[in-house]
Amino acid sequence: MTAIRSFEFDLDDSSLAVELSDGTTRRDVVPPLAFAEVSSIRHFRLDFAAGQLLLRLPNGGTAPVELAIPGYDDAALLAGRFVVYLDQNLWSTLAAARHGHRKISEQDAAAAAALAQLVEQKHIVLPLSSSHFLETGRHLGPNRVPLASTLLELARGWQMRHPGMIGIRELSSALTGSAAPSPASIFTLQPNAVFLQDFPPPESKYPEPLGSVMSQVIAASGTYDAVIESPIPDEGSAAIVQRWVAAQDEVVKMLADDKASPDFVRRVALGRLLADYGEQGILRSGPGLGPKVFGGDSLTKWLPRATDEIAQMPYLGRLWRLTYTRLRNGAPWKPGDLADIHNLAAAAGYATVVAGEKRTIGDLRSAKEVTPGAYLATSLTEAVAAVLMAVVDQTKKAAE
Repeated sequence: MTAIRSFEFDLDDSSLAVELSDGTTRRDVVPPLAFAEVSSIRHFRLDFAAGQLLLRLPNGGTAPVELAIPGYDDAALLAGRFVVYLDQNLWSTLAAARHGHRKISEQDAAAAAALAQLVEQKHIVLPLSSSHFLETGRHLGPNRVPLASTLLELARGWQMRHPGMIGIRELSSALTGSAAPSPASIFTLQPNAVFLQDFPPPESKYPEPLGSVMSQVIAASGTYDAVIESPIPDEGSAAIVQRWVAAQDEVVKMLADDKASPDFVRRVALGRLLADYGEQGILRSGPGLGPKVFGGDSLTKWLPRATDEIAQMPYLGRLWRLTYTRLRNGAPWKPGDLADIHNLAAAAGYATVVAGEKRTIGDLRSAKEVTPGAYLATSLTEAVAAVLMAVVDQTKKAAE
């Protein structure tokens, strides 16, 4: 029986080209796909042989999306690859290197080219986070499309789960004895994993395995449209972040006025961490937790163990120590700190290399008594050097 190697769709003329394993191609006109009327992505190719979806972006670029097709899972697809998490400022440098809309140093240009090559050779993955989506979605300048295109071209569909969901999994593991999160459960090809809620996969009327793949096509197209198209409206989020900043600054002032001891500041930092989760309703309603775990007096019974158990959590342990450092040094908090401390702390707990702005990376480097985690860098060149060392070590071990 002749197998199908690829499907190629053109949404403008509803054409479908089917490539078969014997080298022949069959062309048909199909009913319009449900999302064709609203999507800015008009052409895509499902390459089953390569296990990827190729989306043609509005600027003419191509964004490959690795497919978690039946028979493959995130652990298998991630095996042997290193996870490199980049803060938004470094993605901006990558975009400038690829599209030339602003000048960058020769060192950064070389590092950007090396990272892209490492992605293409499947030595590393560069996952996107909720912070990347939001910051790109709010970008109003002319460099928005180059930045969005770079994110989509190099991430290849990989996402980091929302820090709130990562924290839920860590807490659930401690409270229920369920399996602790692993990198393959944090960095995933699951569409919409960056959001703080579970989205059911889009329905597909196609038979399997095409049905599962088409669900990913629909989800990926929608996600990419959201990044590329018009900026995301603020909808009051800026005011929420400003209130969070004001509350943090108030705590800093109170601790300074009271000349609080380091131990007291650590306890306040833990209280702030739990308060942030509680205010979002995560502790009582998050997937895997809910009333059975945190209902009634369950939270009260757990609190005496919270200090020791949270300290051992790759993400929440780092978030606690990072919050402690910020409260202790007395520096003013900024609106961008909310996304930075959560996403960088989460990535640092599970990735191989994390590169970001100097302040948060410095605070993470100074965090004491945390579990082993990512190498922390403040530039593309430093991140590339760390990855290349990891690749060399991996090659040597494979040869032994």
